Amino acid sequence: MLAEHAPPLGVKPVCLALYEPEGRDPVAWSRVLPLAAPEGAAPPDEFRIETRLIRGDHLPGAHEPRCLAVLPLVRQGRPLGFFAFEAATLAPGAAIARQLAVALESVRLQLAVRALTLTDELTGLHNRRFFEREMKRETERARRFGRSLALVLVDVDHFKAYNDTFGHRAGDEALRHVAGHLAEAVPRRLDAIARYGGEEFVVLLAETDAEGARLVAERIRTSLEGSVEFRRPLTVSAGIAATQGDDCEAESLIERADEALYQAKRDGRNRVCVAAARDRAPDAVTR
Repeated sequence: MLAEHAPPLGVKPVCLALYEPEGRDPVAWSRVLPLAAPEGAAPPDEFRIETRLIRGDHLPGAHEPRCLAVLPLVRQGRPLGFFAFEAATLAPGAAIARQLAVALESVRLQLAVRALTLTDELTGLHNRRFFEREMKRETERARRFGRSLALVLVDVDHFKAYNDTFGHRAGDEALRHVAGHLAEAVPRRLDAIARYGGEEFVVLLAETDAEGARLVAERIRTSLEGSVEFRRPLTVSAGIAATQGDDCEAESLIERADEALYQAKRDGRNRVCVAAARDRAPDAVTR
């Protein structure tokens, strides 16, 4: 919209940048979207850079002599990014920057509300609704490209007894600690971790075979087994199912993982069980 509608106002957009926080620094990184390019050419690809390292030669068309205006995008005192452009006067660019800030803040709020509907309030992990959406997307992707997909169901052992002994507040705190261990054990961004319900969690591992999923589940299990964060030792049991390509069906994968989880419970808990083995996918990731 900027590239199309700004030039008639006497403004030639060069780039739009959005800040990304890191730790306590709200403007640590900038995701820069170039909007200018030589005539007949497409604008360069989007890139990410530390905000405080940006120089003029990082912006599109830096090899050409020109005078750029760079205006901050601020909404209600919160820095959102910046807008770089060429213009004879600042007035039209400033008007565009104000409208951009309003639009970007609106999008941010919409995304925040959407995230809340997909987040488990207690643990901060994704919720079952998010998992079901991701499960549908990943199974379709696995079938289309012949990829492998693994599912890990994790259940806290004897959690009702822990709750009855120490109270629901301590039980909630324990579930938050379990969620933290899961997040540390599954660092890849393309994997999905969710609270499945009660004391049960689910991990969806893209492009991963049964052995790779078993290693992830063992990391989770051993991490919790040795944890001192609980009122008394807590352990988890895990069930794993893996599949690939045309065999990838969400309902079947969940059922097989659930059966493996119950087998782990029957075998004495604090263990990982894998559902009936499948052929390993050529592109599977072993962790």
